[in-house]
Amino acid sequence: MTTQNSPFVSVIIPFFNVAPYLEEAIESVLCQDYSDWELILADDGSTDGSSAIADRYREAHPGKITLVSHPGGANKGAAATRNLGVRHAKGVYVALLDSDDKWMKDKLAYQVAIARRYPDVALVCGASVFWRTWSARASRGTDGGLDAPADKIESVHFAELTDAFFEQHPELSRDEVANQGQASGDIILRPPFSAVLLYPLGDQSAPCPCSVLVKKDIITAVGGFVETFRGRHAFYEDQAFLVKVYLIGSVYISAEAHDYYRIREGSVMSQSAGKRRYRMTRFYFIRWFARYLETKSITDDMLQYNLRAARWKLRYPKWKRAKDKFLTIFTPH
Repeated sequence: MTTQNSPFVSVIIPFFNVAPYLEEAIESVLCQDYSDWELILADDGSTDGSSAIADRYREAHPGKITLVSHPGGANKGAAATRNLGVRHAKGVYVALLDSDDKWMKDKLAYQVAIARRYPDVALVCGASVFWRTWSARASRGTDGGLDAPADKIESVHFAELTDAFFEQHPELSRDEVANQGQASGDIILRPPFSAVLLYPLGDQSAPCPCSVLVKKDIITAVGGFVETFRGRHAFYEDQAFLVKVYLIGSVYISAEAHDYYRIREGSVMSQSAGKRRYRMTRFYFIRWFARYLETKSITDDMLQYNLRAARWKLRYPKWKRAKDKFLTIFTPH
């Protein structure tokens, strides 16, 4: 049995200049129905008062909340700051929560139950609420009218897309790729099929970091988060980590949402929304992933096909006929 000194789950919140949102993220952890956790607040060199907020919570919850930072208060990016948190984590599992997002109160209880029922699963994730109504102004809309933005549940797994995958690959049996989870709509993907089916190389969505619960020894096994994905390439910081996990471990994808992913100006996602910046960052990721597969001597046909297809779509976005011919030629049979 775990104790307060060796919790089952280590929650890691990396933060950098998010004073308006950090308290809400921390409170969503404190309000969890499940209590066998520690919270590690990892400061990435904040200068806006976020550090003082984190320190106040550390003082109020000794032994439960830890505050860590880089030497000299340096700013090293989200990936390096997550790795900092992982180095201090004592839990069997690590739960990720970005500093401007929040959890529903049953998030950890729900996912820990799945982790205990399926101990061979490396990572548990699920749908997320894309949270647009978090501010009073957003909930009313800019003019208070009917065009106000609405929250939307974004799923990771889409059954119809998986069915289409099997139609394209009749040589594969469903048992080779996936198993049914504990609830309707849940799925357990075997490696490396998460990398084949899910974004950024597949047609299905990627989980939000705030929905992820992952074994700490898996994080260690894949070498942690990739610290070169920062600055203009930060949009793929979580994807670079996730694809490494997809290659070696099974992934449980829940159809239910237990977290809120805040949609706001100034976030990494909004800053990467421009087509030019997105294409540049995606090229960077594709080159990195190709090198990673080479260093690991991974030659899986479907992975290589998806990688070639992603590179082709970026280089020749308007050459539809040539693209379709290329994909036909290189589709594995």
